[in-house]
Amino acid sequence: MRAADERKVPFHVGVTGTAPGFYGAQGRIVPGFLPIDPQKLDRLARQGVKNLEMEASCLLTLASLRGFRAGCVCAVFASRPRNEFIDEQSKVAAEARVVDVGLDALHHLARMGNKASGHPHWHDGL
Repeated sequence: MRAADERKVPFHVGVTGTAPGFYGAQGRIVPGFLPIDPQKLDRLARQGVKNLEMEASCLLTLASLRGFRAGCVCAVFASRPRNEFIDEQSKVAAEARVVDVGLDALHHLARMGNKASGHPHWHDGL
């Protein structure tokens, strides 16, 4: 959160859903890839999920099992319920911002060491 604040990058902290695939597992309607659960996006939206991706839960679970800190920073490329996607130039810019924020966040976490900040999302408040 602090890294995004410092770079003035808009962000949302919340629940992310992880799907084990890109097409059917995410409820996409694509010829040749039947959706596993056609109502998935609606159900997840009702549960407060605002992001859907494919890797974070595995990485976060493994980090937790080993006692490592881990986080997830995702770029937003589309609003799937509205079927709206950003253009290629905006996608490249979003990818660069998410990398910069993620790297800055690593620096903040390293400075924090093992101290708990009292903030539910490790905002160091420096």
